[in-house]
Parts: sequence; structure tokens; C-alpha cells
Amino acid sequence: MKRLLVPATLFLLFSLLLASCLPGSVIAAPASPNASTVEAGVVQTLEANSVTQTAAAPTSTPTSTPTETETPTETSTPTSTPTPTNTATIPAPVIVQQVAACYSATFIEDVTVPNGTEFSVNTDFGKTWRLQNTGSCTWNTAYQLVFESGDHMSGPNSINLTSTVYPGQTIDVSAEMRTPDDAGTYTGNWMLEAADGTIFGPDLTDQIVVVTNSADIRSIDISVNDSNVTLTCPPGNNFSISATIRTNGEGNVTYYWEFSNGDRSDEHTLSFDDSDSRTVSTTFSADHTGNFWARLHIVSPDSQNSDRVDFSLTCRTSVGHPTPTPTPVPTRTPVATRTPAPTHTPTPAPTRTPNPTRTPAPTHTPRPTRTPV
Repeated sequence: MKRLLVPATLFLLFSLLLASCLPGSVIAAPASPNASTVEAGVVQTLEANSVTQTAAAPTSTPTSTPTETETPTETSTPTSTPTPTNTATIPAPVIVQQVAACYSATFIEDVTVPNGTEFSVNTDFGKTWRLQNTGSCTWNTAYQLVFESGDHMSGPNSINLTSTVYPGQTIDVSAEMRTPDDAGTYTGNWMLEAADGTIFGPDLTDQIVVVTNSADIRSIDISVNDSNVTLTCPPGNNFSISATIRTNGEGNVTYYWEFSNGDRSDEHTLSFDDSDSRTVSTTFSADHTGNFWARLHIVSPDSQNSDRVDFSLTCRTSVGHPTPTPTPVPTRTPVATRTPAPTHTPTPAPTRTPNPTRTPAPTHTPRPTRTPV
């Protein structure tokens, strides 16, 4: 009997140790074990625990072999600490709507005089910028293009816009200026100003390069080959006109011809080396009797006109018989014809009925005069 109790005790101790190390349920021993039952239970328990350990725990847990003198110590099953769950709420992204500024402008292009354009000294020019209204406010004629900084170049301080510009539309703004007296590079800066005085927009630059040009005009002498011509017309006559231009320095001179009939030639440019003179010429065709003139107009370096040269043509039909110039007869303006007033037909007066003739009273015969006795 004592031999049977020892294996049973060992089995119970071994089962308690396994139960304390494994998370699974503990298999209880029967109340009254016998030898065969104990051995079969041990074998089944060991097989079950082996399968459980293989499936549930990747690392085997070493166990100590109890002896008869060891007192079984109850080992508590460790309790796993649950992993805390992050319950913080992530805020939704805030969408900020971009609102266009009231005053905003974008530079599009230089319409005239791109930056770096060369000019002679004392030359008038106009600079034009193209802008787009990229703001939310409408521009009107109270808005201005204003000079901000840099080289003023004899330009205005401000220029009002010429029309209304709605958001998204473009406008051309211009400023008239004049190049300085000295050669060099000059830059002016311009901006927009709203009706309330707010300065806005891109920095509009006006950069020019003034080149040395001291070819100031000293004199212009103009002449014609024959100022009075008489011949048979048609075909008429070609008058030759020439002009000698003198300068007091080196530079370029641009000019064109003007005529009495309103025509003008193309522009031409002459280059002068130091103090120099150059002669230019042109022709004028006349095919009828009349008086004519021509002159030279200097565009640069200074805008000016030469004196006029006069000439005339007299046409004739045969030798020695000039065709007289017809004297225009003034056209008389016809006097408006007066419409006669309609004839008034008198309405006959109604015939009056004559009054009845009155019978004269009988003539009273006077009494005879009595002769006194």
C-alpha cells in the first residue's frame, strides 16, 4: 500500500507543477487511484501537455524533478497585462479656403520700349506696360500708375487708368518720358495706387540706355533746282529738292520730307562722324499749274523743321501760249423759292333784298297870295 501511495503522490505533485506553468486547464486525478489508473493518467497527461506546449508556447519551460523531501510550493499563474488601446481621436484636417486679395496685379509684358532699349540724349519716348487684375476688386479710373523710385526721366508723377478693369482682365498703362542729357543707364520704378491710396502690384521697371549723341543740328540749307517752270502739260515737271544738314558733333540724325500736297517720305537715318555735313535730296512731281513747297523734318536728335522751299509750275497748251490758271468762280447759293400763298377766293356776300319803293307824298300846292284891297 505504501508503494502505491508514493507514485500517486509524485503524480499529484507533478500535475500541480505542470498546472502552474501551463495556461490550460488542470486535469484532476481520480479520487481513489490505483496503480494502473495512475500510470495511464500520467501517460495521457504527459502527452496532452506535450501537444499543448508545442502549439501554445514556442519556448519550453524547464521543470525541476521533485524528491520525497521537497515540499510542494504553489506557484501562481502569471496574469498577462492587457495592451492599452489608443483611444485618442485624430482631428479631421481643416481646409482653409484661399481668398484672393482685393488689390493684386500681375505684369504681363512690355508693350513698348523693352528694358535695355537705346536712345539718344534728350529724346522723347513712351513706355507702355500690360498688366492683369489678379485681385478680387475692380479697378476704375480713380486708380493710378504712380512713380515710385529711381530715375524719373521727366515723366509724370501719376497717371489715371483710362478704363474699368474687372478681375481677370488686362490693361495697358503708359507714361511719357524724356531721356537725360548725359549718356548712361537709367531705371525708373512704377506701381499702381488704389482709390484709397493703397500702393500695390508688381514693381514696373523702365530701364533705358542713353548713348552718347552730340550730333546736334547746327543748320539746314534747303534749295530747289528751278523754282519757276513753264512747259506743256501734261506730263508736267519733276522738281529736284536738296537739303544740306550740318551738325556740331558725332551721332545719328533721322529725318523725312514733307510736301504741300500732304505727302511725306519714309524716315531715313544718317550717321555723322564728328562735326560733319551731309546732303540729302528728293523729287516732287507736278502735273498742273500751281504753287508748291517742300521741307525737311528732323525726327532726332531734336524734333525740328527746316525752312520751306517754294516752287511753281505754269502749264501751256502750245508754244508761247501758257494756259492761264483758271480762276474759280464762286458758286452762288441759290435763293430758296418762296411758295406763293394760296389765292384767297372771297366768299360772295348774300344778295340783299331791296327795300320797297316808297310812294312820294303829294306835292302841297301853296295857297295863292291874297292881294290886299
